[in-house]
Amino acid sequence: MESVKYHTEKLIAALKESDSYQKYEEVREEIAKDPELKRQLDEYRKRNYLMQAEDVPEDLFQEEEKMSREYKELRENELIETYLESELEICRKIQRIIQKVVVSIDMDIDEFVDDINL
Repeated sequence: MESVKYHTEKLIAALKESDSYQKYEEVREEIAKDPELKRQLDEYRKRNYLMQAEDVPEDLFQEEEKMSREYKELRENELIETYLESELEICRKIQRIIQKVVVSIDMDIDEFVDDINL
């Protein structure tokens, strides 16, 4: 178990040293200097997360369009766009790591692996 903990910490350190995480941190610090911008960003992220976490709402396309219109000006802010792109890149890296671990460790999920998006 100590080996797993050790390598987990090494993986976390490697993620934090990555260019995408460094960019994310840099932009996050810039946004933090503007409380109103941070509030708008957090509101956008929260709504986006809640929308994605739902069990595919019936009006997903309409909701995405509505959010796109409501937050158009916010998304045109270069700092915000860089932040969101960096955040997405980090999330995708973590997803690929999790996917590789799950696929590499035989968890006897062959019967439903396609249903859980791996």
